[in-house]
Amino acid sequence: MSSKHDLLRKKTKLKHDLLNNIDNQLKCLMANLPCSIFFCLPDEDHTDLFLSDGTYDLTGYKPSELLNRSDLSFKKLMLEDYGSRIEDDLKIKKAIADKSTYQAVYRIKTKSGKIKWVYEQGKGIYSEGEEAIAMVGFVSDLTVQKQSELALKKENLLLRSRIKERYRFGDIIGKSPAMQKIYELILKAGITDANVMIFGETGTGKELVARAIHDAGTRSKHPYIPVNCSAITEGLIESEFFGHKKGAFTGAHSDKKGFLSQADIGTLFLDEVGDIGLSMQTKLLRAIEDGSYMPVGDSIVRKSDFRIISATNKNIESLVHDGKMRQDFYYRISVIPITLPPLRERKEDIPLIIEEMLEREESGRSVWQLLSKQMDLLLDYDWPGNVRELKNVINRIKVEGSLDFMKNAPFNFKQMDDSSIDAKYDPEKMGYKNMLDAIEKKILLRTLKKTNWNKSRTASLLKISRTVLSGRIDRLKLKKYYKNDLNG
Repeated sequence: MSSKHDLLRKKTKLKHDLLNNIDNQLKCLMANLPCSIFFCLPDEDHTDLFLSDGTYDLTGYKPSELLNRSDLSFKKLMLEDYGSRIEDDLKIKKAIADKSTYQAVYRIKTKSGKIKWVYEQGKGIYSEGEEAIAMVGFVSDLTVQKQSELALKKENLLLRSRIKERYRFGDIIGKSPAMQKIYELILKAGITDANVMIFGETGTGKELVARAIHDAGTRSKHPYIPVNCSAITEGLIESEFFGHKKGAFTGAHSDKKGFLSQADIGTLFLDEVGDIGLSMQTKLLRAIEDGSYMPVGDSIVRKSDFRIISATNKNIESLVHDGKMRQDFYYRISVIPITLPPLRERKEDIPLIIEEMLEREESGRSVWQLLSKQMDLLLDYDWPGNVRELKNVINRIKVEGSLDFMKNAPFNFKQMDDSSIDAKYDPEKMGYKNMLDAIEKKILLRTLKKTNWNKSRTASLLKISRTVLSGRIDRLKLKKYYKNDLNG
């Protein structure tokens, strides 16, 4: 009997020691966990009944400072600006009612005043009557992860900002696929010293692109010399480009540096390069080939390390074909050709360009409100003068406070409806084909008159080939109007 009692006593002691050992291990485990283990009441203040030693590392408060207090509990450390107490209370109450686990992310203010992000997870403890009598869970430090998350968001915002900046390149505005290709060409041209020729209609921004290429390249810190070739008379062009010595000709009262000298180590931008005469093209060829030139009236050969970017709205191939431009000169200055799209081919950029124009103006908001309501009118227009014309129109709108003048704008063919077609265009009397011919004749004559019968320009405005235009002029017998238009 005694031996049975001793055996039972030994088993009881072993069980007690084992439970104590488990309890000690659990306490040791909780003490070393990098988080706060909590046991609290489900009351309004979440009165803390137990907090693990990790609470001190997390909050700066010893567990004993927060236990059984309504004025200072773990919940009181939460900042209301990130996750309101009401929302968290509702979340916890719902989880307790559903007997499910809840999660919450919020900020706390530690004893030292430091702000930390924390993650809380917990669940309810229930009586036999299934009434919540306590809550148990843990709170861990989420600061590092949250800071990484916020940094990533900041980086994404910066990336989006840079992408938005891609909608502009220097002073060039445009987010259309056509302009994205231009931006790529600008970057590629910027990293080389090859000569660039920019093609494009009047007002497409050729000089802006030239400047952007210069700024994107290794010569950006050196001179950028723009030259309007059409504004220089034939007699002065050599002196303007090469410079001259004092006394070289009448009026040369002192030495003068030319464009080539000014552009040394930099960029020489030749606007309207098609207006340079054959004689000057020949003289420029040597300078383009090896940088050598001689000022007017001098006997010493000078050197200049310059890069040429040229621009024109003329058909250069026609100039070469007609003998007005040397072929070798053309090849030298157009190693990298860039053709700018007209505004009518990138109309999605119109709102962006307008917004940029109005952004910094006091009246910008009211003008934008007016334009946004009638944007279709602007998008339907073909903009023969391109961005330059758009800017002029916006400036006129700012003065007049209306778009009424646009309703009668030339080339606004999409606005043509029954009210704009003359009463004589009656399909019942004329027949469908004759009526279309009459309308087409009116459009062609109006456009030809606008361009002073320049077929290339007219074909470009009407988005047809020059061959097709010539065929329609012949078919509709329009040549008889030619002399009348030229004579006014």
